[in-house]
Amino acid sequence: MNGQTSAGNAEYKKYGYQPITRFPEEIPEDIEPAVIVRPPQQPIPDNHLAFAIFVTVCCCLPFGIVAIVKASQVQTFYAMEDYQGAVESSRSAKSWSCAGLATGVVILALVIIIDIVCISIVAASSDAPH
Repeated sequence: MNGQTSAGNAEYKKYGYQPITRFPEEIPEDIEPAVIVRPPQQPIPDNHLAFAIFVTVCCCLPFGIVAIVKASQVQTFYAMEDYQGAVESSRSAKSWSCAGLATGVVILALVIIIDIVCISIVAASSDAPH
């Protein structure tokens, strides 16, 4: 009985299972092994996560958070074999990161301009006679 005792068989029958009684040498030779053919897998798209983190920390927090979420979706879509979804999330992460970087640069430029104007006004008012 392939090394099974009658107590072991009773245990299988108790739960409705049948013991495996075939060993590889007992498989008929006329059965062909199954071969699964998959199309070649596309390379994983860049998730732009480092760019998204940089934008979050240094430039614009709201846009950076959205970019991080989109960047994290790239791997998820790729693992589910949704290549188009992974590419879309990658592009979206890059777009949000670029928008956040541009917003941060514009805000920084405005702050510098406002500082220069304020310093000029203070300097001009201190030079004026009282």
